[in-house]
Amino acid sequence: MKSKYRPCIWFEGDALEAAQYYAEVFPDVSIGEISYHPEGQPDFNKHMEGKPLIVLVSFGEQEYIFLNAGPAFPASEYFSIEVMCEDQAEVDLYWDRLLADGGTESACGWIKDKFNHDWQITPKRYFELMADPANEKPVMDAIYQMSKIIVADLEAAAVNAS
Repeated sequence: MKSKYRPCIWFEGDALEAAQYYAEVFPDVSIGEISYHPEGQPDFNKHMEGKPLIVLVSFGEQEYIFLNAGPAFPASEYFSIEVMCEDQAEVDLYWDRLLADGGTESACGWIKDKFNHDWQITPKRYFELMADPANEKPVMDAIYQMSKIIVADLEAAAVNAS
C-alpha cells in the first residue's frame, strides 16, 4: 500500500476488466492485489460470489481502489480522472484510446469510457496559458467550443488576446 488516501471507484462487476483495459491504455498503470467476494453472500449479492471484490490499481504513484459492487449507484461526472498530457500527440493518443470500444466524447476535453467513467484529457499547455489572467476568457471561450482540446487553438486564442 503506497497511498494513505485512495479514491474508490464503483464498478458494476467489471472492475478487473477495467483495470486490465486501463493498463493497456496507459503505460504507467499497474494492477496490484485482488480480493474476491466470498461464498455465502446475501441473496441480493449472490451473483458476485467468487468474482473480484476489490482490485488495487496504480496510475503512476496514485493508487485507486476499484470496487465491484453492482448497479446500485450510477457513475457520474462528479468524479473524473484528469490525465495531464505533455503535448497534442499525447492528448490525441489517450483521447483515441479511451474512445475505442464504446467511449463517448463530451465537452471541454471530457470522455466517458466504455465502463461509464469520466476522464479529462488535458494538455499541460492549457494550465500554462491560464496562468496569465489576460488569457483566461479567450482560452475558456475557445475550450467551450471543443470536445477534444486542441492545443494550437488554445494558443491562437491566447495570442489574439494580447
